[in-house]
Amino acid sequence: MLPSFRAQNYLKENELPGIVQADIDTLQSLVAEHDSIACGLTAELIGDTVLNPIKSRTDVDSEGGVRFSAQLSISVASGGGAQVLMDAAETERIEARMILTSLTTRWKDAWSEIAAWRDGMDTLLNKWQHYNMEMGKLESWIEETRTQLANENLPSEDRIRLYAEMKHWRELLTDLAHVAEDIMGMADKEIAVDLEKQIAQMNQVYRNVSEEVSLLIAVWP
Repeated sequence: MLPSFRAQNYLKENELPGIVQADIDTLQSLVAEHDSIACGLTAELIGDTVLNPIKSRTDVDSEGGVRFSAQLSISVASGGGAQVLMDAAETERIEARMILTSLTTRWKDAWSEIAAWRDGMDTLLNKWQHYNMEMGKLESWIEETRTQLANENLPSEDRIRLYAEMKHWRELLTDLAHVAEDIMGMADKEIAVDLEKQIAQMNQVYRNVSEEVSLLIAVWP
């Protein structure tokens, strides 16, 4: 399987980029919520986990009043402790948002690079398919032309047609050389060397066939 198709299958199987973006959106939504909401903390839970322990730490003094333990008295007397906790939570929330913003930016940059790479692979694949298709046409024409050149009784109209077609196939070979250069610029060294050899060989074959066709016309009575 070609790398372009493998890459597309990988992205599809792993639900990219949708699954990553969905996770980021979920995290951003959670970070935007107050800590108590994000943790699923409700008034009922607070009543069960906080108020009940407080009640258990109280007793009745000699005059019938409620007396809190020394630990609870210190907690109540501190007063600003709740605000300190809220400030710390907000600071952590801001830091989390900053981390997510950085993560989102890096993900977008990474996905842009992946998209550019995928586009490049598609471009290379299209050029390669075009090159192979046109090269196949040229090779078929050369084989057919050589078969006709071997016929000593080739009709005059076929000789004229062969000569007239030379310009078209010369232009096609020139275009193929340009496409090959584009592919060589996008492919590895080994493929580039092979393409360069193939174009050089095809140029030589074309020159040989062209000379034979020209000679056929020159000796035509």
